[in-house]
Amino acid sequence: MRHKKNCYNSFLYLITGIFFYCFLLHPCFAQNSANKWAVIIAINKYADKNLLPLKYPESDASEFKKVLMQYASIPEDHIKTLYGKEATRTNIKNLIYEYLPSKSSPEDEVFIFFSGYGTFIKDDNGDEKNGLDECIIPYDGKISNPNGHYIRDDDLLNWIKAVKCRNIVLILDSEKSSGMNELVFRDGILLITSSSYGELMREEKDLKGGTFMHFFIEAIKKCDSSTGSKISLLDVFENTKKKVIDYTKSRKYKQTPVIKGKISKKIIFTSSLPEEKFSGNLLFSSDCKGNQDIYIMNVNGKINLTEKSGVNSCPVWSPDGKKIAFISNRTGNFDVFIMDCNGTNQINMSDSTENNYRPSWSPDGSRLAYISRVNGLESIFIINADGTGKSQITKGKDWKDSKPLWSPDGSKIAFISNRRGNNDIYTINPDTMELVNLTGNHLSISDFLWSPDGKHIAFTARSNEKSDLYIMNNNGTMATNITNDNGTEYDFSWSPDGRKIAFTTTEYTENTANLCVIDIESRQKTSLTSDGIWKRQLSWSHDSTKILFCAGTKAPCDIYEIKSDGTGLLKLVGGEGNNQEPSWGPINEEK
Repeated sequence: MRHKKNCYNSFLYLITGIFFYCFLLHPCFAQNSANKWAVIIAINKYADKNLLPLKYPESDASEFKKVLMQYASIPEDHIKTLYGKEATRTNIKNLIYEYLPSKSSPEDEVFIFFSGYGTFIKDDNGDEKNGLDECIIPYDGKISNPNGHYIRDDDLLNWIKAVKCRNIVLILDSEKSSGMNELVFRDGILLITSSSYGELMREEKDLKGGTFMHFFIEAIKKCDSSTGSKISLLDVFENTKKKVIDYTKSRKYKQTPVIKGKISKKIIFTSSLPEEKFSGNLLFSSDCKGNQDIYIMNVNGKINLTEKSGVNSCPVWSPDGKKIAFISNRTGNFDVFIMDCNGTNQINMSDSTENNYRPSWSPDGSRLAYISRVNGLESIFIINADGTGKSQITKGKDWKDSKPLWSPDGSKIAFISNRRGNNDIYTINPDTMELVNLTGNHLSISDFLWSPDGKHIAFTARSNEKSDLYIMNNNGTMATNITNDNGTEYDFSWSPDGRKIAFTTTEYTENTANLCVIDIESRQKTSLTSDGIWKRQLSWSHDSTKILFCAGTKAPCDIYEIKSDGTGLLKLVGGEGNNQEPSWGPINEEK
């Protein structure tokens, strides 16, 4: 058991890690993350008040989860957690004995991580040479009735046998856990314990965590993002073992990590793609430093363009690539700003007392359209790029006008409005003010895009409780459902050559969110990903060969690129923050 410095001599604080799977990683990025799974369990305070509260299990577990996502490329949706009151005996059994076998396959790798108290009790079936069963204690475990509430090593063995995976890694940070030899019942199972059988353990205030997990995580993080270096799990353990022995010796006690068993394929931790090897010109927003800012990444690395200037988001390149429009609340409300592409000359364009957003450049870069709230209603404004000539071109009454997009020839602005009840697509000529409703039907529009040549409009719309992707002529005729499946299509992006549309889809039956491409002429759909983590905010490269996308719904949300045939998956921007809204620059495009 893990002890505070002054107590907890009769229990073990256990931390079990089971995750991983199929793990020789790509030199720059991990293999397909669909074959990696993790279960993370941690308990600070127990229902039984006889078990004194621990300080660090849940924080250790949370930090380890971040490491698995960042350095092992395990999707957040593939990591299941049970913290505190959720970590009951029943819930732990369900995750290991039912969830993992139902999701994983024989070629997969899995990690199970449990952090909390542990102990030993009298063996009741004669299979222990020392007459004792090692146990972990779930949240509802009771010292007064251990037989009905503890999780014995026999229980863990039976549950783990149901997980038919190539590699199973268990990490037990606890006293006596090295005695759980039964768990290593076949090749492909690795048991790592934080101490040998007779040693005590302590929580260390200066480390702000358990000694073993502190140095274990530290060893993984030694991967250098500037070189894209890698480190094997076995090397991580050896580095950790030396650090733990040296540290505890200096504090006059002994703790010796132990490893047993072997894995069938090498497990590797790796850093993100080295940024200096990136040759494109990528614009995105991120809160990686705490504040949401706009960044550009190129051969010189990652540069913050809006540092210390409020919340900044929605960056949009000007057509010539020399300026960037964005929104910021540095004035107290959100205004539309423009700046040079190096972050200089930041100018407030909307300069109003209400919120303004959704900037859209005219094709020649001479004007901006944007949404402004006026008396609580949303209307469309346009302004010259030099800050003159601001004009309101729609005036909402009891409706909202949103997402203005200039037509490729610059003659019209299309937008979404609910002025007739449903969300419809309208166009307006900003010079003559001619207004046209293109979709006055039973569909409710959620998003739209002009085709690159301006002859068509693609849009997503809801009908009969699901959303599909449609294409229509630019005058609103010949609207055609081009996906017509059981999924819900949402984010999408039209390839610059006009031949394909990339889109994200969620299947109701599987609750997955993956990236697909559809050929507009043949209507052939190709799925590019299958890992189930949410994809969004798609953007094509200018040569129509690659697609940018975000993966994840909350931190860490990373930015990837993938070729339009589903190969060449690369993580471009990672870390602990939300990295989102990516787009390729019009200049210095990838070679």
